[in-house]
Amino acid sequence: MAGEDVLRRALAMQSGRILRFYLDELKALGGELSLDGRLVEVSEELRSLAERSADEAAYRRSEPYRRAITGISARLAATAASLHPSQSIEPDGQVEPYASPQSLLADLDILHGSLVANGSATIARGRLRRLRRAGQLARAGLAVPR
Repeated sequence: MAGEDVLRRALAMQSGRILRFYLDELKALGGELSLDGRLVEVSEELRSLAERSADEAAYRRSEPYRRAITGISARLAATAASLHPSQSIEPDGQVEPYASPQSLLADLDILHGSLVANGSATIARGRLRRLRRAGQLARAGLAVPR
């Protein structure tokens, strides 16, 4: 039984690190994606994702990419808090945690698809690509054995 407990703790620790990495990368990505929705085309999926975000900041009202990232970050923080209540990750507001790694990847794919469609493929190939790739490789980051 001790070996099982050690494995469970190791997986939980790695999961926490992966989630912290995602949160840090999303924060940096938000700083990079200051695209104004009045100047660039935005997919309907991205517009919907941004509208679901609890980000009500007036100065970001016309920045759908940043608003979408804020919503993704909030859901990811809620996920981290639900999986790792002892860690100091505080969710922003009352949002639903991600149910699966695929749900997070789907939201990142919406960001990517909109960037590519609006002619910003170069931006999509930077930090967002690395984040999506990390998510594909580490799907277990949201799945912690209980």
